[in-house]
Amino acid sequence: MSEANLAQLTERLEAFATTHIATRPDLLKSEDFPHDLWRDLGDEGLMGLCIDPAFGGLGLDFVALSKASEAFAARAACPGLVMSWLGHNLMGRLLVQNIGTTAQKETWLPKIATGEVTVAVAISEPGAGAHPKFLTSTATRDGDTFRINGEKAFVTNGPIAGLFVVLAITAETDGRKEFSAFLVPGGSYSSGGITIRPMDEPKIDFLKPSPHGRITFKDVVVPADNLLGPLGEGFEVVSRRVRHIEDAVGLGCMSGNLTAQLRLLAACLSDTQKADDDVLEFFGSMIPRQSGISVLAEDAAMCAAQDRGARAGGAAGALMAEAQKAMANLVTSKGIKTTQHFDLFTRDMSKSGNIARTARQIQARKNGAAWLEENA
Repeated sequence: MSEANLAQLTERLEAFATTHIATRPDLLKSEDFPHDLWRDLGDEGLMGLCIDPAFGGLGLDFVALSKASEAFAARAACPGLVMSWLGHNLMGRLLVQNIGTTAQKETWLPKIATGEVTVAVAISEPGAGAHPKFLTSTATRDGDTFRINGEKAFVTNGPIAGLFVVLAITAETDGRKEFSAFLVPGGSYSSGGITIRPMDEPKIDFLKPSPHGRITFKDVVVPADNLLGPLGEGFEVVSRRVRHIEDAVGLGCMSGNLTAQLRLLAACLSDTQKADDDVLEFFGSMIPRQSGISVLAEDAAMCAAQDRGARAGGAAGALMAEAQKAMANLVTSKGIKTTQHFDLFTRDMSKSGNIARTARQIQARKNGAAWLEENA
């Protein structure tokens, strides 16, 4: 997509977010998913940004998607909804389009591009997370079909999904599990055997209204043609790649979220506080932090597009953590009377940041070990 066309798309996203999402701050505490907004996004052609134009999408690469999501997040001021929207746009391209067969693409991509079908990735399991050693869901071959059994957890967009990408064990030799990925129709496309429950243990009480679910597959039979990618290579092709690309492209949202949060805080200031030197210094110090995250986001997305590793996530996360700490100190020290919208938004940033911090610490240890091996 040309820079001019991307700029036009960004304007459309900003206009939609400003008019339809930012005006509904109660979304950040809503237990109900806004299906009306999902339909409206589809009607506006904003649900298939990365899908090939041959299937009704706009054909954005990961760099353009990161920039578009940054602009969308900055105006929407609703991190949970933006996360669900980005996940849908990303998974349609990353999994169905990039890995799927011609028949799979022809069947699902047009529906994904319009938003008629939402994609959800089912990897993690209760008490196991996404670690392959502890995953237990199975897909057993039965002639020209596979029979899927197991329970998945923390499935983003699971409760509204029309298509699941399910990771399951298809073989085990000497304790070594082989995983494969399958396209499993959900919602009105399901042939039965799928039970969806909200995440209640543990309950996800942030990033609303993004829906997360526990999905149980009981004797769900799918054709062998629903195998996504090579048999036995599902963990490498799906799980590792999803995590890498999702983290990289998601930095655009991080940058946009910080911009939105700063705008919400600015709206809370009194005239006296707006002239306070400490307040002015704070907002001035946020400019390079936000710009730094934006630059890192573009670099990470570029690495993802070129299938190269990137270490931008740790640096961006550190900048975001610094911004959150400085913001909390300013609010407390200056007695700023914040709105519920700002408080809910800040809750989302804090809790999602805590989850990301653990992953960053693990990655930092790996990076430190690699650096010491090369330099010590």
